[in-house]
Amino acid sequence: MARRPERSHNGGPPLDDYEGPPWGKGDAYIFLAWRAAHDKAWKAPSHAVMLMRLEKAERLGLTYEEYTLEILE
Repeated sequence: MARRPERSHNGGPPLDDYEGPPWGKGDAYIFLAWRAAHDKAWKAPSHAVMLMRLEKAERLGLTYEEYTLEILE
C-alpha cells in the first residue's frame, strides 16, 4: 500500500543521497509532473522580459534569481 505524502510535501524529488531511481521511493508520475512544472516555470523568458526583471530586481536590491522566485510564488 502506497503511503500518502505529508501535507506540506510538494511531491518533488528526495533531497538526500538516495541512489535509487530519480523519483525516489514514490510514484514516478508525480516526479515527472513535478519535473515538467519545474522546467516550465524556469523556462528562459524572452530577452525583453529578462531585462525588465533584471531592472526591477536591481531597484529592489535583489538578484535576478531572487526576484524571479518571488514572482513565481
